[in-house]
Amino acid sequence: MLLLATLFFINFSFVQDDDKVTWNKSNKLTWDNFHGAIPFGNPRDAVSSCSVYAKIDIDSNYYIINKHTYFRQSKSWAKNNHHNDYLLNHEQRHFDITEIHSRIFVKKFENKKIKTSAEAHNYFDELTIEVGDELSEMHEEYDKEANHSRNKPMQKKWDIKIDSMLTSLDKYEGKTFHIPRNKQ
Repeated sequence: MLLLATLFFINFSFVQDDDKVTWNKSNKLTWDNFHGAIPFGNPRDAVSSCSVYAKIDIDSNYYIINKHTYFRQSKSWAKNNHHNDYLLNHEQRHFDITEIHSRIFVKKFENKKIKTSAEAHNYFDELTIEVGDELSEMHEEYDKEANHSRNKPMQKKWDIKIDSMLTSLDKYEGKTFHIPRNKQ
């Protein structure tokens, strides 16, 4: 019943702010966030478009990573006759999975031994692809195992797994991270 228009790291300068919902643990998606047109004949009940914007800045003391996890309202849609809390939770979990991977990105960057600015930029680019691939794989695994929310026991297992992953990566919640260069 779901998703997968996920682009991992993209430039959102062309996306209007009123089209973006920023991930926040206390603000969950509602059906009012799904503004996209429903493609004719699409068998899905809902589709979520979730993305991460990230950039790196480097000064003399820090690698500064800015990241934002977004839900794109104009690219996300749901069929009106399928609006229910269960399906909305499934869609929220796709948004959560995207946030998890934005945190994994920062964690991996922080743990990498980097010596130069050029190396930092190269690793940032490599990590963008690596974590983006991991994100896509997790979305696919989630939909397959939960059968797009139809497999309720498996959906419950995924809910627990996603909550656990978010909690284990709490240190990386947020938007801006200053990683000391001398620590590297």
